[in-house]
Amino acid sequence: MKMLRNVISIMKELRRRSLSHRVVLVCPICGHSDIIQIKVGGITPVLYLCKHCGYKGYLVLEVDRERPEA
Repeated sequence: MKMLRNVISIMKELRRRSLSHRVVLVCPICGHSDIIQIKVGGITPVLYLCKHCGYKGYLVLEVDRERPEA
């Protein structure tokens, strides 16, 4: 059982790494990608801050950078 958990953990990490190279975080308000993560700590979700418009929140858009713009 422990081996299965290790395999699942490794698969999740590999998926996260592969997505992080293709995905750009974009502000849901202004559409800029100048987003930083604010470390809050504990069990809270990641808080994001847009340096362009000042948006602060837990939700951002993930845009595939390999997809051509419409």
